[in-house]
Amino acid sequence: MVLGRAAAIGASLALQMLGAHWVKAEGPARGWIAPIRITTRAHVLGGTQLLYDSQTGDVHVFWCDNLSGTTAIAYRRWIAESQMWTPTQNLSSSPWSSLSPSACLEADGTMHLVWCQIYAASEGAPADGTDILYRRYERGYWSEAQVIHHDPFYLTGGYQLVLLKAQDRLYAFASHGLASSYMYQQDGMWTDMAPWDYRISVYTGAVEGDTIHLAGFGLNSSQWMYDRYFVDAYYTRFDGQNFSEPVNISSVDGVAQDVALAIDGSGQVHLVWTDTGSPFSSESQGSALYERVWAGGEWGPNLPISTPNPNQAVRDVELVSDEAGGLHLAWSEGLLEQMRAIAVNLHYAHNDGRGWGSEEVILPSETSRENLALDATASEVYLTWMEGETPPEQALYFSTTDPSVYDTPLYPVYLPWATRPEGL
Repeated sequence: MVLGRAAAIGASLALQMLGAHWVKAEGPARGWIAPIRITTRAHVLGGTQLLYDSQTGDVHVFWCDNLSGTTAIAYRRWIAESQMWTPTQNLSSSPWSSLSPSACLEADGTMHLVWCQIYAASEGAPADGTDILYRRYERGYWSEAQVIHHDPFYLTGGYQLVLLKAQDRLYAFASHGLASSYMYQQDGMWTDMAPWDYRISVYTGAVEGDTIHLAGFGLNSSQWMYDRYFVDAYYTRFDGQNFSEPVNISSVDGVAQDVALAIDGSGQVHLVWTDTGSPFSSESQGSALYERVWAGGEWGPNLPISTPNPNQAVRDVELVSDEAGGLHLAWSEGLLEQMRAIAVNLHYAHNDGRGWGSEEVILPSETSRENLALDATASEVYLTWMEGETPPEQALYFSTTDPSVYDTPLYPVYLPWATRPEGL
C-alpha cells in the first residue's frame, strides 16, 4: 500500500506531524532474511506492489521510480529456476509521468498490470490528458502497452487503481478524490468507464466467488473544525454491476490513514485501518491498527490489533490471505517525539483462524519506512518497503521468510519494452 492515500484526498494535515530520524539498526527478526536492496539508484517514488507465483516460485515486484528523467513503472522479478533477480525493467517507457501500478496474478501464471499516465500541454505534451494503460504477462513476456481509458484532462495525481480478477472478468477500479468508477476486460475487450460513484474511493479489494469486497475512504463522520480534513474507512460490495451502500467502518471510533482488506478461510471479511492519533481530529483514537470483521451477516466491533498509544505513529498497513485461509498483516510503526516519527519499525502478525498472534518486529528502525507491499503462502511471507528520508536517498528493499530467495548482484540496467516475439 501507499502511505498518504488518505492525504491525497484530504487528510494531509495528519501526516505533516510525521517525520523520521536515524537510529542504530539491528538485524532482522529470526526467520527473516537480511534485507535485499531491490533498486540500484535512489529515486523510488512509492507505488510498491509484490506478487508471489506459487506455481513457479517467482517473486514479482513493481514500484514507481524516476527512470530516464520521469516517473516510470519499474519492475523486477526473482526467477526461482535460475536463482537470480532480473535487472530493473521500465514497463511504461513514456516521456510522461506514470503512476499507481496495480497488478494481479492468475493461477496459471498469467499476470495483468494497469497504471495511470498523466501529461500536460504546459509541460510539452501535445495536449492535456490522463490515461489508464494495460499490459499482460505470459510465459516470461510482456505484451505491448494498450491505452484502455483516456480522459482529456490533466488530473493531478492521476487515478488510484485496483485490479482484480472475478470469474471471467478482469476489473480495473479507478478512484479520484472521494469517487470511484470501474471498467472491465472480457474476452480480450475492455469496456468504457462506468458512471462515477461519489460515495467512496476504492483502494483495495478481495474476491470471493462472484462478489468483490472493496475498502477505501469516504467523508469523515464529523466535519467540525479540522475534522473535515480527515477521512473514514469505508466498505462496499460489488456484484459486477453495482456497489452496495458504502458502510462507514471507522465511524466515530476513529479516522483512517491507510486501509487494507482480506478474506479468511471461513469467508469472514477482515478490514483493518490505521489511525494516526492526531490531536487535530475530535474522533481520532490513540494511534494504532484497528480491525472490524464481517461475520454472520453483520460487522463486529471496532477492535485494536496493536496497542493504542498516543505516542505511537502507525503509518502503513498491508493485509493478505494465503491459500489455506490464514491472514498475514504487516505494518510500519514508530514513536512520536516532538511531533516527529522516530524508530519506525516493520511489524508482522499472523492469524491462523484462531485470532491474531503476537506481533513481531521484523526489522528494527534505521530510517523512515513506508509503502509496504506484502504477499504470503501458508508457509512463507514476502515483503517489500520503501526506505529513506526523502529523495534521492529513498530505495526499495525486500525481505522474506523463504530461504530459497537471496541476494544476487545488482546491475544498473534498465530494460526497455520486452514484448512477446511473434509465434509465442
